[in-house]
Amino acid sequence: MSSKIRILYVDDEEPNTVVFKAAFKGNNFEVTTTESASSALALLEKDKFDIIVSDQRMPGMTGVDFFTTVRSKEIQGVRILMTGFADNNVMMDAINKAHIFYYCTKPWKAKELKNIFLNAIEFADRK
Repeated sequence: MSSKIRILYVDDEEPNTVVFKAAFKGNNFEVTTTESASSALALLEKDKFDIIVSDQRMPGMTGVDFFTTVRSKEIQGVRILMTGFADNNVMMDAINKAHIFYYCTKPWKAKELKNIFLNAIEFADRK
């Protein structure tokens, strides 16, 4: 891999952002974290990320609403929704409204997420 895969991780719980960043530091990934959907949108207007990962339950804007906004603004990046709560309605909205690539649950395993990220990049390259 010639350049690092750029990931934006959005989660309102700082300990989650710290663990995520530590898990993927190096490993051909460059991770940026933020603790709100609004700050993530501001980052996305200035910078480009290969993969955007968002928690579902956040104050102010859910992950589905965030990704729906990302999609409507035609911001590029493979979208992955993460949640600690299984909810079929959220899953359907994530797929149908936000057009996410993957829906995963917490707690996550770094090895599994790494594979999801690599598959996401392969998917994006085929588009």
